[in-house]
Amino acid sequence: YHKIIELFCEKIKKKGLYLKIEEEGLSSQFKSFLTESIDEAIEYRDRNFCYLKKELLNTTKDAITKTAFRFVTKFCTVFNNCEVISSEGWYKKEYENYVLNGRIDCLLRDKENLQYYLVDFKNTGRAIPSNLYAEEKEADESEENMAVVTDPDSLPLEEQNLPDFQMAVYIKLIEDSNDKVKIENGAFFDISGAECKPVFGKSLALRLKIDDGIKNYDDYQKTVDKVFEAADNFVKRIKAGDYSINPAVQNYSYCSGCVNNSICRKTFNVGKK
Repeated sequence: YHKIIELFCEKIKKKGLYLKIEEEGLSSQFKSFLTESIDEAIEYRDRNFCYLKKELLNTTKDAITKTAFRFVTKFCTVFNNCEVISSEGWYKKEYENYVLNGRIDCLLRDKENLQYYLVDFKNTGRAIPSNLYAEEKEADESEENMAVVTDPDSLPLEEQNLPDFQMAVYIKLIEDSNDKVKIENGAFFDISGAECKPVFGKSLALRLKIDDGIKNYDDYQKTVDKVFEAADNFVKRIKAGDYSINPAVQNYSYCSGCVNNSICRKTFNVGKK
């Protein structure tokens, strides 16, 4: 699906068109673009797949087409009148202690207010991360009815509930690569469910007709700052040769369910220790 969307967006961009939706849905031109993109994507995969995979892909073409049309219709509806700036664009930026690089699914710009939208596509809604934001101070009521403030920042960094880093890293990568670009809006888009999951941005909230509950650009910067605080701490510890663990969080029950455990060297041998 990512290849289909990439090819479709590239056709829109090359023609100098904006994403648009009509009363009856996609225009005949956009339908043609999408049909061509589906065929080209399947042909592209055919060149790299074995015979069985090719046959499987061809037998599921109708289902792929149905999903692609449903998704693109919703995508064009949400981002109607937006310009495609890049599709599967490659970005790379060197910093003092590390290098950031990545292929970013889609970058759009609003024709009216010129705001940018960063969109990351996920095959299913289950792939969209749930921990999108850095924790903030929360007020709680004690037994004495006194306000108690819980400050996540008071905990060691590895004990804090760190947010998913993908969106935060992409924003910094794009903005630091081009000082004329400010990513005011960000979203994940579920392809199979044809549903947009906003992360931040007031213009995006208006497009989705959501009154409140979406963070603005400045609010989301707190999450970006937290991600890179963790990155800087990670580099600092590596340079110092500090590979110690914190048993309060780096234990069997936590690590066994971690999405990154396939690349981590932490193992549990006897008695889950």
